[in-house]
Amino acid sequence: MSKYCRCFSLMILIFFASACTNETDEQPGNTSGERDPFIGHYADNAYAKRNEGWDWIGIIISKGEDSAYHISVRSRADRKKATCFFDAEAGILDDSTLRAVVNGTNILLVFKDSLLQIQPEKQEDANALYYYCSGGASFAGNYIRQKNNLEASQIDPRIYSKFLTLQNISFDVTTQKKGSLVYLLVTPYGLSKDTARFRIGLTDRYLVNAEMEDINSDGYPELLIYTRTRSAEKKGDVIGLSVNKGRSMSMISFPDIQDDSVASKGYQGKDEFAVVENILQRRFTVIDKQGLTKTRYISYKMIRGEAGYQWVLSSIREE
Repeated sequence: MSKYCRCFSLMILIFFASACTNETDEQPGNTSGERDPFIGHYADNAYAKRNEGWDWIGIIISKGEDSAYHISVRSRADRKKATCFFDAEAGILDDSTLRAVVNGTNILLVFKDSLLQIQPEKQEDANALYYYCSGGASFAGNYIRQKNNLEASQIDPRIYSKFLTLQNISFDVTTQKKGSLVYLLVTPYGLSKDTARFRIGLTDRYLVNAEMEDINSDGYPELLIYTRTRSAEKKGDVIGLSVNKGRSMSMISFPDIQDDSVASKGYQGKDEFAVVENILQRRFTVIDKQGLTKTRYISYKMIRGEAGYQWVLSSIREE
């Protein structure tokens, strides 16, 4: 392998590590909380006065997908705009502590009996926990384990939320659960003509990550949203939106991996995506004829077709 290829491969790995947040679209119950010392629903002291109109912050800890645990910080949203919104993956530090690393800051979740304390590992990082709450609030503090799930009629309905800005165009990307259905909502800002919200149902899928890049170098960004199925395979997919000269947005077609017999051979799912130098990179696990596990890397280029932009496969390799 050439020196260039080795460097490019390293770049791809770095981008995958930073791009894949693995945030699930579930707000799990507390059914396994009796068996696990961490899993459960927690709330601050104000939660006990929620029926009196008090604002409150809650913590939902569930089993992680690619890490030990998933941490969701949510607040009351039925009376006014939600105060706090935060998601992270956390690993086990010891038998009473979880640690999440967010933007270089270590956040500790310390458990003792029914009490959960959230704090930065270093006191000088305390300001980092204010970033995810409005009105000068922070989600650092003490929380009490609840016997039941947090009040569904009061809690922030958003499951995923990310605000992205590039080239004077912004997108507010959220997923919300309404009844048994989960919807992806994309609200654009900065478009001169069509500012309608994009909405699509995520049937048996959840959102993993979203990012913006000017992939076709036309001075206007593309929005890429990565999803996985809820099945054991966790098949990946890409929902893409391209900004049309700053006026409107249109979808970018993405091919089904199963339609390509070469690319899908031995496919085991759990796809990861990231944009590297205007190329969409995809990787997933495969099992070859000998039963050996390998990683397959696929590159896609965005081209303009008869019906609009589309992703086309440009290269395949394995390691």
